[in-house]
Amino acid sequence: MAVEFTSRRKIFELLKKSKSATAGELASMLDCTTSNIRHHLDQLLEDKLIKVIKVQRKMNRGRPAQVYAPSSLIAEDSLETLTGILLEMVIKENIGNDSLIEIVHKIIGRDQEIGSLNSNQMISLAINRMNKLHYQAHWEAGRRGPSIILGNCPYKSIIEEHPELCQMDALMLREMIKIGFFQKAKLEEDEKGFRFCSFVAA
Repeated sequence: MAVEFTSRRKIFELLKKSKSATAGELASMLDCTTSNIRHHLDQLLEDKLIKVIKVQRKMNRGRPAQVYAPSSLIAEDSLETLTGILLEMVIKENIGNDSLIEIVHKIIGRDQEIGSLNSNQMISLAINRMNKLHYQAHWEAGRRGPSIILGNCPYKSIIEEHPELCQMDALMLREMIKIGFFQKAKLEEDEKGFRFCSFVAA
């Protein structure tokens, strides 16, 4: 799971840097097979992190090449501005924890069947939901419990002004997995220079 996540993350970061690329171009940059790249691109498309912006026709009889680019959902300046304004309004209202939990449930939805799931199933469900919200999440097992690693912070452009969003992420995980979490890393760099956040079981 972690290997697949790392490969997918590399592809996504390359697309963000280069703005657009074909599967063949990404394969050359990462020194791997085009079929392997397409597997990860299909998942990124399903998660709505990227989109196909055009199809390049080849002069020979080879298959047309799709050109991929980051989804416009990833970075919308106007959306970030609006989010900041709404957060300030919410904070001024001094909403309580119950209201915050209600907001979290509106974001992640409510699961009537959650009681029938085991811990690993709840974690998998939580990861899927986080990835639909563009967190690029995966999890790793630990002695104290699961660690949730987020490869993307959807709020990174406003997180310094609104650190309460990190608290909301921890609350989201608690509500989905039914155990408490605390933040261990906030937009730290890994050995490859990629930024990540992590939450560990409390």
